[in-house]
Amino acid sequence: MLTRRQEEILKLRSKGLSQTTVSKLLGTTRENVALIERRIRRRARRDLESLASYLKAVSIATVVLEKGFTVREAVDLVIREADKVGVKLKATSTELAETIKVLGSAAENRTINKRLYVFIGREGELIVLIGELPLS
Repeated sequence: MLTRRQEEILKLRSKGLSQTTVSKLLGTTRENVALIERRIRRRARRDLESLASYLKAVSIATVVLEKGFTVREAVDLVIREADKVGVKLKATSTELAETIKVLGSAAENRTINKRLYVFIGREGELIVLIGELPLS
């Protein structure tokens, strides 16, 4: 969790305000705003690494869907991986396709525009994350 001050800085910075402007609004120094932002990034990186490690540990399979896959190819790959490990998915292929389409920002051509990680749980539950994850 972020402190109230960290949240305040992130909200102001996300509105496009400079570190100098934020520091003046909050009555602190630009250096302090920069330090707080560095700490937030460092902590977020550690939290992301922990989440990725946790999901990898508790999932029976992990499927990486690369940018450029069609939604149909992605659905087929997830279903094949679930079959390989003997898990019946809780989501239907239609539900899975819609999730992949939305999270992968698939356009009219139904091609995924973002890398997706699909974690398959032992009971067939799915967790889908977007972007780059520190998986080894």
